[in-house]
Amino acid sequence: MRRGNPTSRENRVLILGLGNPIRGDDGVGNRAALILKEELKDIPVDVEETNATGFNLLEILSGYDMAILIDGVEMGGKPGEIYEIKPEEKGFFYLHLVHIGDVIKMGREMGLKMPEVKIIGVEIKEKGFSEKLSPEVEASVPKVVEIVKKKLGLIP
Repeated sequence: MRRGNPTSRENRVLILGLGNPIRGDDGVGNRAALILKEELKDIPVDVEETNATGFNLLEILSGYDMAILIDGVEMGGKPGEIYEIKPEEKGFFYLHLVHIGDVIKMGREMGLKMPEVKIIGVEIKEKGFSEKLSPEVEASVPKVVEIVKKKLGLIP
């Protein structure tokens, strides 16, 4: 993860897989990020994974023009269902009780350059201790990778 002076970052786009890879489906963001890191290695974007949450994301996000966050969510849908969520949508995307919109707002109030944020959520099923994703969530990973590539303008 590049940290420090945001002006020293070579890439202005961050793809960030969120979650805990040893908590079952909570690791879906990490899994997608690992695939994207390999598939986009020749593209000028940063692809990272983290289990950081809430205000701990300030340092990671600051300085980028755009960030695409990928995370497991519980929104009442079918496991593996993919959502595109706007950060300002209250009640949808909370990073351990802190809303991502509040994180971005606080960063801006602190004078940090905060990115335009796009969120891809995947409905999870299992969150026990396991390094494996449930079959439904595993099947969604290639679709998530495709959505990210479309958002980057790499495929139609």
